Amino acid sequence: MCDHASFWWYNRTVSLPPSLHRYFWNRNPAELDPVRHKESIIETLLEHGDVEACRWMLHTYRDEEITGMLRRVRSISPKTRNFWAVFFHIDLPRSDAYERSAWRNRNRP
Repeated sequence: MCDHASFWWYNRTVSLPPSLHRYFWNRNPAELDPVRHKESIIETLLEHGDVEACRWMLHTYRDEEITGMLRRVRSISPKTRNFWAVFFHIDLPRSDAYERSAWRNRNRP
C-alpha cells in the first residue's frame, strides 16, 4: 500500500541552502540530497544547527520525520534530545541504557 503523504517531496525541488553547507564539513554539501540523505541532515541540524538551519529543517521535513529521528538515533546528545522533546511536546523514554550510550563515554580516552 502506498502512503501518498510520503510523496510530497517529489513534487518539490529542494536543495541544501549554501548557508547550511558549513554543518557538513565532512561531506560535499553540494552532493547532499535532502530526500536521500534526510536522516544525516536532520541528525546534524538537530545537534548543531542554528536558528536559520533549524527553521529550514522544520520547513523542509515533517514533524514525524524529525521526532522519529529523536526517538531512534543514539548519537544525539541528551541535552539536545531534551530540548527538541520539549519543543515538539513529546515524551522520550529516558533510560539508563541511553545515558550510558556513546555520549557518556565520549570524552574518555
